Amino acid sequence: MNHVFSAELIFPGDGSAIQNGWVETDASGKIVSVNESAIPKNAEIFKGIIVPGFINTHCHLELSHLRGCVAEKEGMSGFIRSIMAQRFAISHEKQIAAMLQADEEMFKNGIVAVGDISNLDSSHEVKKQSKLYYHTFVEVLGLDPAKAEEIILKGKSISDLFSNTKNYSSNLIPHSPYSVSDRLFELLSFEYNFDSPISIHMEESIDEYDFCANKTGPFVKLFSELGIDVSNFISTPLLTPLQRTLPKLISSNRLLLVHNTYIKNEEIDWALMNHKNIYWCLCPNSNLFITNQLPELSLFNDDQLKVTIGTDSLASNQSLNIINELKLIQQTNSSIPFERLLKWATINGAEFLGIEKSFGSISAGKTPGLVLLSGINVESLMLNDDTKVKRII
Repeated sequence: MNHVFSAELIFPGDGSAIQNGWVETDASGKIVSVNESAIPKNAEIFKGIIVPGFINTHCHLELSHLRGCVAEKEGMSGFIRSIMAQRFAISHEKQIAAMLQADEEMFKNGIVAVGDISNLDSSHEVKKQSKLYYHTFVEVLGLDPAKAEEIILKGKSISDLFSNTKNYSSNLIPHSPYSVSDRLFELLSFEYNFDSPISIHMEESIDEYDFCANKTGPFVKLFSELGIDVSNFISTPLLTPLQRTLPKLISSNRLLLVHNTYIKNEEIDWALMNHKNIYWCLCPNSNLFITNQLPELSLFNDDQLKVTIGTDSLASNQSLNIINELKLIQQTNSSIPFERLLKWATINGAEFLGIEKSFGSISAGKTPGLVLLSGINVESLMLNDDTKVKRII
């Protein structure tokens, strides 16, 4: 039996808003039609705005058990130090329980697909039974070039586990500019196929700049505490972390630069000239949590830039809720229109993950999920503290 849903506004996600329109779906949630004609009598009518399900392009599900355990605003080195100290302090069973709860939280918050970072295989069983689509980015890191082959083999064994399960896919990615040796970057380049999306943490902290430019700052002490030898790391005083790293990444693959907290306009222009397919992921609540610094959001208020939204982990965020990220962005920069924010949270993320044929917009043949936004002024389209998310399908 088909279902019909209507609201004050319907935002398909890749087109103009429809006022008092209606969406017809089949029993599986597949979109049958999107309509502007008279609303059928059997329609379920909502007050608010219907939008496609959200795409969370950056999450660390396996850190969900660290919710409320990490101090805020300690900087990146302090955050990593706290993660390393507590990551394995609780039982595997409790870690699984926390991941299951986080997965369900994302589902209720209207998220339909996730680009998830994993260093281990601990989230495998959770993803296997999830109602969400997951692309697992198995993150590799290491500054010792002699261990690069070993690191790749270990990463591949984890990635293969995630790839061999229905409803999600996986590939290897580098962690960041400051934690991956040149040899490891080189070996990674042989692991991508033509359609592999690549994700990397980028310019998230001042600590990153100090270490990459001069091999100074808090990361030097942190690495020493962790027993990590940095003697093989070559600093680049004249290059930003982005500039030193981008040439090491395949220019034809879809590339997600995550956080971009300290990115400058001239770096964006340079990157667009030197890479064919860049996406920019913003995780503002996490940025405030870790460094108390937001990216210069006005730099991304441009439809020529392919921006996506992430929540990061519950170790650095109070919730896994895309609408909370959009609220913070719009409250901080009200000039960014709702339509653009919605594109960031839906179709852009779907295109980056390569799942736009099924997700990201409300159009016939897709199964994007339908989400209701209530408590939003349908004239100004400004998000506020009263804006709530309800998953319709």
